[in-house]
Amino acid sequence: MAINSNVYANEQTKWGYIQQTTWGTPDDGTGNYTMFEGPPPTGIDYGVTRSIEHKFDGGRVKQYGSIFYTESGGLRVIPFSDVIVRRLDLPVLLYGVMQNVDEGESSAYFKTYTWDETTTQPDFASLDAASDLGYMATIGIYDPIASNHRLFEGCILRSLTLSADLSGDGRLRASGEWISGFANDVDVNFNSGTWGYAAQNYYNFNEMTKKQIENTDMVVYGFSITFTNNAVRVGSSSAGEAETYALPMYDITGEITVKYDANTDGFIADAIAGTGKEIDLAVGDDTPNAGYFSIVLDEVYFDNPTKDYSGEMGQAITLPFTAALEQGANMAVVSVADGTDRGWAT
Repeated sequence: MAINSNVYANEQTKWGYIQQTTWGTPDDGTGNYTMFEGPPPTGIDYGVTRSIEHKFDGGRVKQYGSIFYTESGGLRVIPFSDVIVRRLDLPVLLYGVMQNVDEGESSAYFKTYTWDETTTQPDFASLDAASDLGYMATIGIYDPIASNHRLFEGCILRSLTLSADLSGDGRLRASGEWISGFANDVDVNFNSGTWGYAAQNYYNFNEMTKKQIENTDMVVYGFSITFTNNAVRVGSSSAGEAETYALPMYDITGEITVKYDANTDGFIADAIAGTGKEIDLAVGDDTPNAGYFSIVLDEVYFDNPTKDYSGEMGQAITLPFTAALEQGANMAVVSVADGTDRGWAT
C-alpha cells in the first residue's frame, strides 16, 4: 500500500501574531511573527455556511447539485488556551480585548487600560487614523507542510481569560477567542519572515506585590478573570467580508480562591447580602519598572462561594464574581509596564 509515511510531531506546528494597522490590509505572510508559548488553536470555526439538506428533488438522498457552501457573511472564531504569557505578549492581549490604552513615554512605557461608563470603541475601519486607535492582529498558524499554512486577518479578541495557579508554577496564563470577519486564507507560505518568541520574561503570581480584597491582604491560592467585549461583525462588503466590528457590552467575570481565615470569613455573608468589594492584584514594582502588572476591579459582586475542606494547606474559599462600575470610579483599570515603546495612543 503506497501510503505517505511522514510523521509530524505535535510541536512542529507553531502559531503567532503580528499587529495589523489598517483594515483590510493583513500581513502577506512575509512579516516577523511573535509566537505564542502555548498549543496551537484547535476547534476553529471557519465561518462557513453549509447547506447539506434533503431537497424536493425527486429522491430520498442528498444530491451533489443541491449542496451550498459560502464564507460570505461568516465570522471566523479562533479559540486558544493554556498560553503562558510573556511580558511583551500581555499588552497585546489586553489591547486586543479592551481596545483602549494610554501609553506612557518613560523607559518603562507604562500602559493603562480602562473600562468605565465613558468607554466607547475604536473605529476599526479607520485604524490608520490616529484619532481612532485600536488593536487588530494578523494571526498565523505555521504547519509543517508548505502551502497550507493558515492566516486570519483583521483579528480582535472577543474574550480573554487571565489566570494563575499558585499551587503550581504561578505563571500567568491566557485563553480566549480571536475573531475575524474576513475570508479564510488556508494556503499561505510563511517562508520569508522571522518567527520567534518574545524574551522569556514571565509574570509570576507566586511573587505578588499586592493581593487584596477591599484593601485587606489575602492569602491567594489562584484566580481566573475573563474580559469579554461581546464583539460581533458588522455589514458585508462586496466580497462578503465584514465592514467593521461592534463591541456592544463590556463584561468581566471571574473567581478567586483564598485561604479561609478571619479576613475571608465574612465573604459568604457578603455574597448573600450583595455587598460590593474591590479586588487588587499585582506583581512587580509599581514605580513602575518593566515587569509590573496590576488588575484593579473597583466593585465586584460575589456569586455563591464554595468551601474546600480537602486541601493540604487547610480550608479555602472560592469566590466567583461579576464586576460592575463603582460610583465615581471605574469597572476595571489594568496596568502593565513592558519596557517597550509601542507607539500606541497616549
